[in-house]
Formats: sequence, C-alpha cells, structure tokens
Amino acid sequence: MENENMHRDWISIFNRLLKKPKSNLKEISRILGRSQKFLSILSTGGASTAYASYADSLRESVERILSTLILYTEDTDSHPGIFFIVCNYKDAHKCDFHPVIKVFLEGTKSVYLLKIIEKVCSNVHMFRLKKEEEIVLLSELVKCSASVDHLIGESAIRSIFGLYKRERGDAVFLAELTKTFQMRYLDLFVSKIFPEIIGNEDTQFVISMIQVLSEIKEIPILIIAHSASRECLLSCPSGLLDRMWARLENERLPQEYLSGMKMAAKVPDLFDINRFLRLLVKYTGMNVLYDQGEVLIQYINTVLISPVSIIIKEKKCTNGIIEQTEKTIGNGVDAPINGVYLNTEIMVEFLEKLYRHSDGTRIEYCRILFYTGLESQKACVLLLLKNKNIRVKWNALRTLTAYALDASEIEIVLDVLKTTENEKMKLWCLKILECNHRKVDASAFVVKDTQYKSEIEEILKRINN
Repeated sequence: MENENMHRDWISIFNRLLKKPKSNLKEISRILGRSQKFLSILSTGGASTAYASYADSLRESVERILSTLILYTEDTDSHPGIFFIVCNYKDAHKCDFHPVIKVFLEGTKSVYLLKIIEKVCSNVHMFRLKKEEEIVLLSELVKCSASVDHLIGESAIRSIFGLYKRERGDAVFLAELTKTFQMRYLDLFVSKIFPEIIGNEDTQFVISMIQVLSEIKEIPILIIAHSASRECLLSCPSGLLDRMWARLENERLPQEYLSGMKMAAKVPDLFDINRFLRLLVKYTGMNVLYDQGEVLIQYINTVLISPVSIIIKEKKCTNGIIEQTEKTIGNGVDAPINGVYLNTEIMVEFLEKLYRHSDGTRIEYCRILFYTGLESQKACVLLLLKNKNIRVKWNALRTLTAYALDASEIEIVLDVLKTTENEKMKLWCLKILECNHRKVDASAFVVKDTQYKSEIEEILKRINN
C-alpha cells in the first residue's frame, strides 16, 4: 500500500527530494530500490492516450532523477539509485554516463559503481567513448578484476567482456579478457566468456586456448569445447582430441557428459557411431535419457552432411524367407570401403531404453528410426500407433515411411486413417500408403480445411493415378 501511494505521488515526491539532491541521495536510492518493478513497467509504454501522457511525465521524471544522480556520482550514496534505474529503465541510455566513468577512473570502486560500469559497457547505446578512452577504461578494469572483493572482481570481468563483445577482432581486448581468467570466476567464464570467444575468434586461437585449458584438471573442458565449430574440432591436433575423448569416456557429471557427447556428435569422422553408442549405453543416469536421444539424432544429422557413412546390415524375414539387407546412411563415397558398420545390438539396447522410459523418449525413439529404419524395431513402432499421446502416434507414422510394410501392416495403418480425426495423422497415413504403392478411396475421404489440406489433396491425387 505504501508503494502504491508513493508511485501515485511519484512526481511530487521527487520534485521535493530533488530540491536538495545531495542531502537526499540515500532516500532517493532507497525509493528507487523499492520501485524497480515500477521502473520496468514505465519502460513498456501506455495503452491509452491519457495514460501515455501521464506515463511520459513519469518517464521525464525518471530521466531527470538519473541525470541528477549522475551529477553526484562522487558520492557513493548515489550509486545504488543509478544502478536501479540502469537495470530496470530501458531509456536510461538517454543520459550521459561520462561522469560515472570519470569517477571510476579517478579511484572510486564501490560494488554498485562497478555494476553500473558493467551495464554501461554491455549497452552499445550507453557507451560513447573514443578508442583511446576505452583502452584507459580497460586498463582500470583489469586492475579491478584482481580485487579481493568477489563482487567487484566479477563486475570488472563482465565489463571487460562487454568491451570485448563491442570490439570483436581487436586483439587488445581479447588479450586482456583472457588474462583475467581466475578459477574463482570459473562459472562465469564457462557459461558466458569462453563460448563467446570460441564463437568469434579464429580457429588457431580457439584451439590454442582449448589446449591450455584442457591441461587443467579442474576445468570442465568438455563444456567449453562443445561450443567449438565442427571445422575447429576437425583441425584440433590428435593429442588434444584424445585428451578430451578420455575425459568424456570417464565423465560422470551429467552436464559435462552431455557437452562431450554434443562435441562428439559434431565430428562423426573422428568419433565413430559404435564408440558413440557404447557411451550412450554405458551412462546409466535416466535423467539424461531424453538428451541422449537428442544427441544421437544430432550425430546422425551430422553424418548426413559429412563424408562419413554408417552401413546397416540386418537379416530380414519376408514370407518365411530370411535375407540379408544392407543400407547406408550418409554421403560418404565408397561407403563399403570407408563406412562404419553399425553394431545393431548396441543400437537396439539403447533404443529399447528410449522405448520403455516415457512418451518423450518414445518420440526420440521414432525420430532415430526414421533415419535408421532398423527392421527389428518395426513391430514396436506399429505398437506405438495404440499410444494415447498424439505426438507419439504421428511420430510413429512418420517413422513407418522408412519401412516397407506387408499387407497386414498396411491394414493397421488403414485402420488409423479411418478412425483418426487428426489431420496431421491422416497426412502421414497417406504418405505411408504412397511409399508402399497402395491406393485409397478418395471419395470416402473427407479433407478438413487445415494447414495440411493442400498436401493431403496432392497425395490423394498421386496415389490414385
């Protein structure tokens, strides 16, 4: 209630406080600290003309408050207020922050001031320094990064990171940023800084950085390196890759394990499918099973665009006759010579885990079989057509387009087509019939006006011609 009254009388309250701003800095900062949501709402604008006019008056008041606080930056009591506005009011960039930077460079180092500098460095609209001024600021921030105060040190590093992102390609900012690495800020570097560097710097620098970091046992190198591009990983020296693969094969922590698997999925040329599958089966934590299915799909998708091939050899029984089948996934030239033969036993072991666990993992199961089409799993896919989850059912139908179906199996699909009210499922049923060269009575088929209508009508024409 007190806050509501304060916000209703906002303009009059601050008109009074700003008459003697220096003596009221603490009170101004206190009110702003309790008004952060209010400041954020002001940033969104008004719905009506009358409200918009009043909101404009409030915004003018906020900008006047900020400008006044900036004039008194030498007094640390102003710092919390500036910070609350900068964090919550999107038009804060309209004010000139040079006085704030000047006070910082002159020696004031409060936690709030460092947090303000961090915001300023990260916002391109707030920061308008010349290159030589940026270098001076960078130098002072580097000193602060070694502060015994953890909050000051972290804000300094985040500020340097903000400068680096604005000056991509500048070796000075990159060099200073990497020098500030300390184990106490490991989470910040792993989650934000290293991925940004890996995504923007040249391959040789990234490889060198990963090489150095991989030699430090405490650093989660798999989390860092999985941000690297496929091209970068392919260029890594074999010794570095062997070190990272060894980490992956012995990793027990879920986040690091999955990061390593995502990295391996980018380079099937260097990490063959059977080795990949063995690591999927070896890791027993069920809380990552869905992610494991996702990463196997990523691996297969990379195979489809890389020079490596997976050869699937199976036995197939048709009308009591057992025959050997062989198919290839991927674009590899001379697949029988250069391709890797899939260990179907390990693949089936992993697929069965997906099938048994949940509807989410059953969808992953279907997506994997859409690419691999293992004959041993066809009956299980057909059973999923009885699942209550609509997404499981249409994923199962999509997967069946990868199989040749016999007459009894086609009847199961026709039953789904006749009974379902879901147009997406009808579409996939028709695609299965088309793949198996079966016709359908179009006159008895009602096509609803949905996003799938035109595609359904086209398939009906094709399969009956």
